[in-house]
Amino acid sequence: MRVEIWFDFNQESLEVINNLNNAFERFKHSKDVDILFRSLPQKEEHFKYHEIFQYGRKKGLKHSYLCTVFDLFKSKTDLTTGLESRLSPYHVDIKDLQTNLKDHKSLRIVKNQLEHAALQKIDTAPTLTFTHGFRLVGVSSISDIEQTLIKMYEKDSGIKYCIEEDCER
Repeated sequence: MRVEIWFDFNQESLEVINNLNNAFERFKHSKDVDILFRSLPQKEEHFKYHEIFQYGRKKGLKHSYLCTVFDLFKSKTDLTTGLESRLSPYHVDIKDLQTNLKDHKSLRIVKNQLEHAALQKIDTAPTLTFTHGFRLVGVSSISDIEQTLIKMYEKDSGIKYCIEEDCER
């Protein structure tokens, strides 16, 4: 099973990313679900931050790294100094990242994801897409996300979701 979060660097996306994380922690079958973060920049000035995230994603960094990039975005600090101070806990090679940004290597990933979003008719950040065609657009509560995870699980497994020990199968 898979959940994709199509995000931009805005407050609504950050709220949904955190709500997804909370719902995922409560979902009994979370180990069977892959979460993918997809770039959907809505403003030109956001592209650079998406490139920074996609660089880290290629290095295996996920939710906490994304939240740090959000902090970097919100701080409006100079990227030259901000990258080193904010990303050092992740052991990111800052010189390699700067070269990546200068050469726009991660921009290709961002633009590819924009094309995929257009093909799937996704134009709102945030949007959550789930296996079997389930979709939540805009700000979604922890409860809404959890209920959609359950629907996805039930459709995928063919059995009713149950969190009790003596569930009927």
